Amino acid sequence: MFLVGLFALFHGYAHGYEMPGSVGALSFSLGFMAATLLLHSLGVAAGFYLRKQERAIRVVGATIAFCAVFLFAGLS
Repeated sequence: MFLVGLFALFHGYAHGYEMPGSVGALSFSLGFMAATLLLHSLGVAAGFYLRKQERAIRVVGATIAFCAVFLFAGLS
């Protein structure tokens, strides 16, 4: 859990560093939290929908693994 917290700290710092100077910190943070909530909600909904469909889970998992290898190899 310590490593996850440490990663979260640096991840949050990186996003804060990306914040444009012309945008207020509050509105930027609220937008970021709304986008995070939407992405997590979609992930949970997809998980509930796909949990009974074994083939779909395997296809999604293989697709994610392929994309990770593709990005890691620098082929993008």
